[in-house]
Amino acid sequence: MALVANINRETRGGIADPIAKSSIAIHYPRQKILLIDDDPLTQRLVKHSLEHAGYETIVASNRADSMAMLESEHPDLIIMDVIMPEVKGLEAVRRIKRTEHTHQIPVIIVTANTEYYEVGRLEAFGSGASAFLTKPISVTKLLRELDRLIGQRWLAA
Repeated sequence: MALVANINRETRGGIADPIAKSSIAIHYPRQKILLIDDDPLTQRLVKHSLEHAGYETIVASNRADSMAMLESEHPDLIIMDVIMPEVKGLEAVRRIKRTEHTHQIPVIIVTANTEYYEVGRLEAFGSGASAFLTKPISVTKLLRELDRLIGQRWLAA
């Protein structure tokens, strides 16, 4: 954890004014997002958008990589494409939610299949997903969901 202090005090005759503004902010390490998607374009766009917004982003494009990263990287949130080779998204969410050390991690399900939207949305929430978005992913909606689910951890005094 880094502590950043910014104290700006006006001086009067070389003496600091005790009433002038001061601020102290405590910044925690960047929150880590695990993006599980097999589409290289989606990977690049989402990773770029998340990193620009201040999140650390790690990417997995298959089941083996995603499970390994889940174990080794301890993400704060998972964004997962529901339809991928080797990965049945909703079953993966159920597995994540049943596992003791991962059950608290919020999962955002994404899909390009708009016909699947209503049924998929209900199934996603039923399996333990925290949010459901369609592709192409709206960065504004995604960032809104991230803020709702994990927020940016910082304090200002």
